[in-house]
Amino acid sequence: MSFVLSLLILVPLVGAPVSYLAIRVNKRFGILLTLAIAAAAFAIASYSYWFLYANLPPPGQYALSEKYIWINLSFISLDYLLGLDGLSAPLLVVSTLLALLAIIGSRAQIARHEGEYYALILLFEGSVVGVFTCLNLIFSYSCWERGWISMFFVMWWW
Repeated sequence: MSFVLSLLILVPLVGAPVSYLAIRVNKRFGILLTLAIAAAAFAIASYSYWFLYANLPPPGQYALSEKYIWINLSFISLDYLLGLDGLSAPLLVVSTLLALLAIIGSRAQIARHEGEYYALILLFEGSVVGVFTCLNLIFSYSCWERGWISMFFVMWWW
């Protein structure tokens, strides 16, 4: 169970360049692949929401948590730390649902740079999920900035 949150972040982040390349080769297949990636992220978020409320943790604990050591020196330690609590679980479900609806609703509206648009939407989705689940300041900041940068390009081009 400890890999669910990482999977929730990695599915859209890894799916973004795959979606971009697939749309460049075949537009219809690429958009359907993007929808499948967003639907998979929504399904994982819905499962994590269900798991949280089926296994309520004690106050101050996380239902799902992950910790991996990145840097462990004598003077500094940097961990990859994710957690899911009662506040972040509904936000995950809503944000993944909104990304899915944005992809569905924009199919007829986006006429140029389709690959870039759908890749940036998936990149933004992965960044938002990272912001809602991370418990480390450095990782939180990197997810926050990645979300800002992806939305900058979405607003600039469209």
